[in-house]
Amino acid sequence: MKSRILSLVTAAVLLTALLFVPQSMAMADDYALNEYEAAYLDLIDYDHAEALSKYLSNEIGNRFAYSPRRDMCVDWLMDEFTSYGYEPYIHEFTYGNPTINGLIEIGDKHYAYYGPTYGTTSVYKYDSRDVLPITGVEVVNWAAPGSALTVPTGAAYGGKAVFVTNGGTTAPSAANYYSAALALQNAGAGAVFFQTFREASNGNTTYSRIGNTTSGTSITIPVGYVLNYETRDMVSSLNAATELKVRLYGSNVGKNVVAVLPSATGSDKTVYFTTHHDTMQSGPGCNDNGSGTIFTLELARALRNVQFEYNIAFVAFDNEEGGLRGARAFCADMTNAERAGFVANYNVDMICTGQDNCIHMFLNISDPVLQSLDRNLGTTRLIEIPAALESAKKYDIFNHSYLAALKTGFDMSKFNICYDTTTDHYAFVQEATRAGNNYPNLTNAVEYDWRSNTAGTSFELLYHKAGDTFDLNFNRERLEKIGNMIALAVYYSARSLEEQVTAFLTTDAVSGIEGDVEYTLSLRGAKDLLVIELEFEIDGSLLAGKSIAGLNGFGSIEDVFWTYAGDDKWKASVTMTYPEAGSTTGFSTPGLTTVDIAKFIYTPRAQGDATMKLTKIRIVGLDGTTKYLDTTTIQGEATTTIEQLVWSKYDLNKDNKVDALDLGIMLLYVGFSADAVGWNDQVKVNDSRGRIVTASMCDVNGDGKIDMLDLLDLFIHYTK
Repeated sequence: MKSRILSLVTAAVLLTALLFVPQSMAMADDYALNEYEAAYLDLIDYDHAEALSKYLSNEIGNRFAYSPRRDMCVDWLMDEFTSYGYEPYIHEFTYGNPTINGLIEIGDKHYAYYGPTYGTTSVYKYDSRDVLPITGVEVVNWAAPGSALTVPTGAAYGGKAVFVTNGGTTAPSAANYYSAALALQNAGAGAVFFQTFREASNGNTTYSRIGNTTSGTSITIPVGYVLNYETRDMVSSLNAATELKVRLYGSNVGKNVVAVLPSATGSDKTVYFTTHHDTMQSGPGCNDNGSGTIFTLELARALRNVQFEYNIAFVAFDNEEGGLRGARAFCADMTNAERAGFVANYNVDMICTGQDNCIHMFLNISDPVLQSLDRNLGTTRLIEIPAALESAKKYDIFNHSYLAALKTGFDMSKFNICYDTTTDHYAFVQEATRAGNNYPNLTNAVEYDWRSNTAGTSFELLYHKAGDTFDLNFNRERLEKIGNMIALAVYYSARSLEEQVTAFLTTDAVSGIEGDVEYTLSLRGAKDLLVIELEFEIDGSLLAGKSIAGLNGFGSIEDVFWTYAGDDKWKASVTMTYPEAGSTTGFSTPGLTTVDIAKFIYTPRAQGDATMKLTKIRIVGLDGTTKYLDTTTIQGEATTTIEQLVWSKYDLNKDNKVDALDLGIMLLYVGFSADAVGWNDQVKVNDSRGRIVTASMCDVNGDGKIDMLDLLDLFIHYTK
């Protein structure tokens, strides 16, 4: 999710100061949004996000992993990403044995039902994937589900669907479910659906799954349970003539949805913005985790035309509730190049809670130091412990989030950190060392949520409950507070190019063939620049500095002062000025266009891979402001392979020097011409190292004969 005004160096300076000042100072106007950051955040449409939340919660509803509603959600996510201009794809994975679930259609409405444990040893045998049409419905109340269901005397359902409402206070056992299903089947039911939840006034629920029964008469009709809130909706409109279509689904295939905003620079580095789209079986999951799902969609929509240095991958994982299964499968399928290119993971989960006491925002960072300290804190905030704070500051995701919180006016007394391993960000942390991996960058991962106490040990009352609905548990203000902070942190991590000056150093893949070696310095995003101060480094064993040719208005430099840095490395500092004499405007680049400003010219000294590296760039603009480019954010070095040197043709025996031996070899061939025998074959010379020198190799001036001119030419390059 993806124009940053401050360079990251400036941001780091701010953070270093801010993390050790009182909170009142941290809220000073100095850390208000600048115009670019404000314009960036204005791209986010929270009206649209709210509409997405309402649709996901009310129209799609419960999205338990592998269920039909899960598939409806996946299709919806694919359609939404596509409508924003992305090319989304589904990353599939498998886990365990198939789960048998189904869908009930009543008119234009669809209701999910969840089947019993299914397998070859189960008494539940219905396994047809065809649509089963059923005409007629009966409702039976199970007044005491702690005991066996009493089927009305003489009941004959004639193939109708029977809905069993739960009027008791005790969840049925697997044996009671089985006996009830068998009794109803024996009475002619064509399908049996149980209401398994009893709902308390605060929206909390107790529930039980049908479970498995391994012995007894087989159940050959569809059997499942329907969520409490959906049962009430169905039963209120059912009558004896109701027509239903029942369809069974069985799957162990998970579906992660992925949409990528490509880098504007062609970078192979990626920021991962993730969430999970599945829910528990207990309800529609407006907060857990419809909130993360809809914010991921909205951020993807908002950023679709923003230019970033890094890629941003938006990923909605499946089956987080089953143990981070989608996230772990996704990480396991990453290539080594993708692991190496990982920049950060921002994972969002439970960010719109409507519970009054959930006012504490947490960054969940899976760091071992935090793990050791995040125990029995009571009223102490982990972020107030110096060792915890120092450990958190090792991660860019914390530094960027902290600065973003200050810039967006977040109440820093509610800004907290904790250690947890139960959300999808932890899959990236585990992948860092899984199966012999060594990618420590993968630990730069964080999850955000709201909690109800400063220790972070208490979630909302509606956590994993049927009451997690749009009406009860969507809070627009909380979504905006945490959403703006997260979006701005992504802005820093993915390196927006809207205002940032970006430098690129390039060269040819192969250089030095009978000529000089050149490196080109280019800028993008520049506005009214006057002076550029450069520090750079080269390998002195391969390159000898010659000159710097200024381009597009920058002055050239003939004399460069070099200092020896040890280990054959040489460093130089130069100042290039703009504009040209008489100009009153500074140097600017149009939009994201890259413009060359200088060529660095070197004489090659030896063959090999020659690298030039920028170590610092300082830029001064017309307004007198100074910016330092963080060299980690730019293409700050370039390497060329020197395959052939200017003097290489005089090195007749190819020992990387022109010396008396080469003169002696040429003297042996003086008088040869192109029409002589052996001109291009081995003649006279095969030196002690087995190097073959032919007559044609001694014709260094290429006139078809070997004479004094060749000797003179070679002598000029003697001792190279």
